[in-house]
Amino acid sequence: MALNLVLVQQRQSARGIGLSWTPLEGASAHQVFVACRRLLPEELEAAASVNGTAECFVAKVGGDVTSVIDDITPPGEARHYGVAMVFADGTVRPARFRTLPEGGRPEWFHLSELNRAQAAAPPPAPPQASAPTRAPGPVPTPARPAAAGPPPRPAVPPDVPPPPSSLPLQDSLELRMQGATQTWDGLRIHWERDPRAAAYEIIASDHQIFSEELADALAGCADFTTVAAVGPTVTCVIDNVTPREARGWYAVLVRSRDGHRTLHPFKLGDAAASGRLSAPFLNPNRTGELRAEVEALLADAREQWERWRSNQDAGARHEAKRMVADALLIWPGHPAAQRLLAEIG
Repeated sequence: MALNLVLVQQRQSARGIGLSWTPLEGASAHQVFVACRRLLPEELEAAASVNGTAECFVAKVGGDVTSVIDDITPPGEARHYGVAMVFADGTVRPARFRTLPEGGRPEWFHLSELNRAQAAAPPPAPPQASAPTRAPGPVPTPARPAAAGPPPRPAVPPDVPPPPSSLPLQDSLELRMQGATQTWDGLRIHWERDPRAAAYEIIASDHQIFSEELADALAGCADFTTVAAVGPTVTCVIDNVTPREARGWYAVLVRSRDGHRTLHPFKLGDAAASGRLSAPFLNPNRTGELRAEVEALLADAREQWERWRSNQDAGARHEAKRMVADALLIWPGHPAAQRLLAEIG
């Protein structure tokens, strides 16, 4: 059955968008939807069935949770929000909720925290399973990891740390940004590992940010600026926020376990120059333009592949393979591109 949810559009604020609702008796869990566009009921149902898609983040929380904060959407970007109640018999109903543009209380659940929880916790039994569903305990149940074979989603860095805005700047840093022109395959921002790092923070902006502006940038208050945190095992991200052939300005910080930050050396280059063919996106929630670009490439590649299959045109096969390889540089690990590449051989 399609999910007839009321989606409310809000533009992300520096403090995050808060969502609050009143649960009905008998609700065993709640689903929170954060969509890049206004989805049809069938699309919401499909997103819920695979615990989220590239266009819609879905988080499942316990029945006693009544509020969350969206701290994964970059400041200034618009999202469509919805909340559904899940009952023990598998029934799903829309929940009446309100949005708080200036965030909520510190103790509210943060969506980034739920991401980490669902990665670390064993998968709970889904409410729609045939076996009886246990009533939730006093601790909210985190969302279940995505099932195998979901629609294309960008690579997500492991061990996602708290966002930069959650930790105020403690040190006075002499920020020095590097400028570079965006590449056709996505500029790679890469660095060597630092044993002191609990996280790396990457800053990408359309203008230089100076030391006195750094605190505002980390808090998410700087215009046309993206700041993201990745885990200590990540040493490269792909800039998917700067337009093609536009110039961007970049910096990388090391965040230690005590919250102190230091500048960290890094390099910039395309996939060939950096040697980093695969890496997570700087902003995994902003992939609409890349998706359209990759799908257009794959459509052309399939056309060339069909020419080879019907006419044995060796040039068409070579062109198809080149297009698929380009698609995998733009979106590493794209499932449809990988399948087509395996078919072409």
